[in-house]
Order: sequence, then structure tokens, then C-alpha cells
Amino acid sequence: MLFGGVPKQTTELTKLRGDINICIVGDPSTAKSQFLKQVEEFSPRAVYTSGKASTAAGQ
Repeated sequence: MLFGGVPKQTTELTKLRGDINICIVGDPSTAKSQFLKQVEEFSPRAVYTSGKASTAAGQ
């Protein structure tokens, strides 16, 4: 996996997930989508979504 974290628990027993979400921002035509699609193929737990295909409730 390229990106990951470690689940933690606070002293108040609040559980924190170890998942990391990333947002890649850049100029048009800089292969951001192609890069993320390749990461999705490489990593079994990766999920690729775009702003066009997702809803506010799903994010």
C-alpha cells in the first residue's frame, strides 16, 4: 500500500481510524487521474473516485 496509517485509541477511549485520504490538486493535463488509476490497480485496498462520479453523501 502506498498510503496508510495506524489505528489509534485516545485516553478517552475514542477510536481513530488509520485510513488516510488524499487530494491531489494541480494544473489541467498533468496526469493526476492517470496516476491515481494506476495506484488503484497497484494497491488492493485503493479506491478511486472523481468529483463527477461521487455525491456529497458518499464523500
